[in-house]
Amino acid sequence: MAETVSITLRLFAVFRETLGSGTLTQEVPAGTTVGEVLDRLIAENAALAGTRAAVSFSVNRSYASADTVLHAGDEVAFIPPVSGGGPLVYAGDPMYRGHALYASIEKREKLPLPGGYRPG
Repeated sequence: MAETVSITLRLFAVFRETLGSGTLTQEVPAGTTVGEVLDRLIAENAALAGTRAAVSFSVNRSYASADTVLHAGDEVAFIPPVSGGGPLVYAGDPMYRGHALYASIEKREKLPLPGGYRPG
């Protein structure tokens, strides 16, 4: 029988939603890599199929690569990409001509934000 090690998975965003928990404990064969753990999660949960190319990893709170070998007691986090903010708008782009944002940039006006707040 092959030796196994116990690891803790810290899960965020789509991983937490899909697996129903923010933390899981798993037994994996000794010598297993972070990428192999992810591959197993994806194989068992089709909703995670699109995460492979964009996810980052950490082991024991330090960024790690997919080929990092895991040891007993390691904490592995799967960190999906973070989105936010808006698109970067180039005022000279003809695609935005006639758009309120374009007009605002062109005239150096400040558009009101939701809730009536107007930046100073």
